[in-house]
Amino acid sequence: MRTGQLNHPDPQHPYNLPTWRKLLMLATVSLTAFAANEMAAAHLTAFPEVAENFKVTIAATANTIGIGILGLGTGPLLWNAISESVGRRPAYLLAWTLYIPCTVWLSRAGSFNSFAAARFFAGFTGSVSQTVPASLISETFMPEHRGAAIAAWTVLLIAGPVTAPVIGAGILTRTTDWRWVYYLTLILAGALWVCILLFVPETLYTANRSAPAAAHDASTRIDDLEKKDSHSIEHGTATPPLGGSAGALESGSHGRIGAAWYPWKEPGRFVGEIVAPLKMAMYLPVILPSIVYAVIFMWSVGFTVVSPQVFPRPPWHFTNVQVGLSFLAAAVGALIGKFAGGFVSDSTVNFFVRRNSGSADGPRVPEYRLWALLPQVPLLVIGLLLYGIGYQNKLDWPVEVIGGIGVYYVANSAAGGILQTYIIETYFTKAVHGIALFNFVKCCLAFSAPFFVPEWSFEGFTKAFVVQAVVTAAVTLAMLVVLIAFGARIRKAQKMVSTA
Repeated sequence: MRTGQLNHPDPQHPYNLPTWRKLLMLATVSLTAFAANEMAAAHLTAFPEVAENFKVTIAATANTIGIGILGLGTGPLLWNAISESVGRRPAYLLAWTLYIPCTVWLSRAGSFNSFAAARFFAGFTGSVSQTVPASLISETFMPEHRGAAIAAWTVLLIAGPVTAPVIGAGILTRTTDWRWVYYLTLILAGALWVCILLFVPETLYTANRSAPAAAHDASTRIDDLEKKDSHSIEHGTATPPLGGSAGALESGSHGRIGAAWYPWKEPGRFVGEIVAPLKMAMYLPVILPSIVYAVIFMWSVGFTVVSPQVFPRPPWHFTNVQVGLSFLAAAVGALIGKFAGGFVSDSTVNFFVRRNSGSADGPRVPEYRLWALLPQVPLLVIGLLLYGIGYQNKLDWPVEVIGGIGVYYVANSAAGGILQTYIIETYFTKAVHGIALFNFVKCCLAFSAPFFVPEWSFEGFTKAFVVQAVVTAAVTLAMLVVLIAFGARIRKAQKMVSTA
C-alpha cells in the first residue's frame, strides 16, 4: 500500500495514510459492523427467558428482532447525510456514542415496551456501521487493495447475525440471566468506541480546483478511473467503487480533509441528502433488485425467528446451545454465497464480454451480471422447501439445518452480492444512494417477517414454505426477464450513468 512513494500528489490525501493506520481503521469499522449486526440477533436463543421476564408471549419476543432490523435500515439515511456534510469521523463518533447508552438501555430495560424501543434505537445508532465504512474504505485504500478491504468488512457484516445465536447459547450455558447477552454487547460497544476514537481518521477530502480546465480534465479522469475501478472491487459489497471524494483523483491538485459543508448553515441541502436515497426508487434498475432481495432476505429472517421456537420441541429436543449451533449452517452458507456473489458473478460478466465483443476488453454491460443470479433461484426454492417440508414431517435435523438453512443462505448471500453490484454499476455516480435504498427496502420488509411468518408457519409448514418458494422464484425470474431484456433501454431512458 505504501512503498516509500506517495499514492497521491497531495500528502494530506487519505490515500497516503500509513498502512498500519489503514489496517487499524479497517479492523475497527469491520468489528463495529459485526457488533451492530450481532446485537440485532443477540437474544435469538433466549426467547423463552425474555418472554418469561417480561410476561409476554414468545411471538411478541420474536417481533423485537424485526424492530432492531428496522433501526438498521432507517438509520443510514441520517448517518450518510452527516458523513457527506461534516465528515466520516464525526458521523461515526456521534452515532457510536449514542449507541452505547442504547445498549445500556437494552441490558437494563424494565418493561417489554422499553425493551422494544431500545431495540429500535440501538439498531438506528449502530447502523452507521452498515454504510459509512464504504466511504472510509474507498477513500483510503487504493483500487488494487480495496477489494480485500471491502471483503473483510462485509464478511464481518455477514458474520454478526449468524453467529449471534451461537454466542448467546454459549452465554446461557454459564448463566440463567439472559441480560448477559446484552452486557456482552455493551462491553463490545465500549471497547469499539475507544477504537473509533483512536483509529478512525477523517477521510472526507475536498480538492482545490483553481482552474475550470483542470476541473474538466480531472472529471474526465475520474470517470475513466471509476469505470476501471469497478472491475477490481470485491463484488457483493454495499459500496460504490469510489468514495465520496470525487476530487481525490485530481492529479495536480491539493485539498483539505474535513467538513464539506455544515447542516445548520444549509438545512435544505441536509434534508435533501437524507431523502436522496428514497428518490432512487424512481429508477427501475435500482428499485426492482431492491424489492426482490428484500423478499429473499425477509424469508431468511423468518428462519431465524421460527427455528428457536420449533427445534426445542419433539422430536428434536434441541437445547439452547444446539439451537445456536444450528445457525453455523447459515454462517457457512453465507461465506460460500459470498464467493458466488463475487468471483462467480465476475466470471459470468467476463464470459458475456468475450462472447459478445470477441475481446476481454469489450463493454461490461451491467445486465450481464444478472445471469449469475439464475443458478441461485433453484437453491432458494430447494432451501425453502426442505425447511418447510422437513418441519412438517418432523424429519431429521440435517434436512432443516443443512438442506434448508444452509442451502438458502448460500443463495441469499450470493443474490445480495450480485444485486448490490448490479445497482452500483447501473447508476455509478449515485451508487451510495442506490445502496442506501437497497438497505432501507431490505430492512423494512425484514421488519415485518417476525410479525407474520411464525404464525403462518405454525398453521402449516409445507403450505407456508411452498408459497414462499413460489413467490421468491416468481419475483426473481420476473425481474431477470424485465432487466435482462429491457434494462439497457430503461437505463438510457432514465438517463442513468452506468458502467456500460
